[in-house]
Amino acid sequence: MVKLYVADISNLPDPLSVPEILQRLPLGRQQRIHSMKQEKSRKQSMGVGLLLQKVLALYHMQDFQLITGESGKPMIEGLEFNLSHSGDMVICVVSDKPVGCDVEKIREAPEGVAERYFSEGEQTYLSQFSGTEYDKAFFRLWTMKESYVKMTGEGMRVPFEEYELF
Repeated sequence: MVKLYVADISNLPDPLSVPEILQRLPLGRQQRIHSMKQEKSRKQSMGVGLLLQKVLALYHMQDFQLITGESGKPMIEGLEFNLSHSGDMVICVVSDKPVGCDVEKIREAPEGVAERYFSEGEQTYLSQFSGTEYDKAFFRLWTMKESYVKMTGEGMRVPFEEYELF
């Protein structure tokens, strides 16, 4: 079982202007939000926190204990989950097995990143595209790779170029 939950946060207010909503979140997330300088980052953090709470309520886990694994991956006993955000979108994926997710707003692919972080086979795959199709393919690969390292809990400690998707 894998379920993906998505929310649009474009209408969320700045968390610092609505303390009554911010107080619904765990203290650690509240503190992180207060330390963020950009409103966009604060909204994303609040949005993903609120989405996680909604999702956990669906699984009757309102009184959850968020713990951090050895690798820094957030965990809740009895449920595998992962979170991501980009632009005005936040996502949460849950499963009964280890899971990772990533979401990226499609934009112009940053120069030099594919050569630095993608394997030779992945670069060959990307070479068949140009323009906006290249950008879409680039971010498709990037989100798959990031989802994988988030699933394993390794994060960027495992260089992207050391494993290949194609």
